[in-house]
Amino acid sequence: MRFIKGSASYVHAPENYFDVLICDEAHRLKEQGHMKMKIEGENQVTQIIRSSRISVFFIDDFQKISKKDIGSLKEIEKEAARFGADIHTVELESHYRCSGSGNYISWLDSILNNLGIQMAQILPLVFYSTIKIH
Repeated sequence: MRFIKGSASYVHAPENYFDVLICDEAHRLKEQGHMKMKIEGENQVTQIIRSSRISVFFIDDFQKISKKDIGSLKEIEKEAARFGADIHTVELESHYRCSGSGNYISWLDSILNNLGIQMAQILPLVFYSTIKIH
C-alpha cells in the first residue's frame, strides 16, 4: 500500500476504510480532482472525512492560490458536522519549512513589525528587491 497519495485518491474509498488520513496543504483541496471524478454532493474534503476514522488537515486559509481551492477551516467544519465528527483545532506554533525555528519566526515578526506590518498581513505581501540579503 502506498502511504502518500493525491487528494483525488479517495473518491471511491469505502467509508472509514483508513484509520487515519493526514492532508497537508488542505487549503488546496478542490470540488473535484483533475480527473473530474466526482460523487454528487461530495468534494475532496468530504471524501477524506468519509474515507477515514480520523482525518487530520493542515490548513492555512490565507494560502489559497486558485479560485478552485475550496479547502478552508469553515468547509472542513461544515463537512465534519455532516458526519457528526468531533472537531479539535490546534494552532501550530512554528513552521517546518524553516526547520521549526521559533527564532526565525520571531526574527521575521520583528522585521515586519519594524516596517509596520503584522504577521497576519504577510501572505498577500511580496517583496521586490535587487538587494541581496546575507
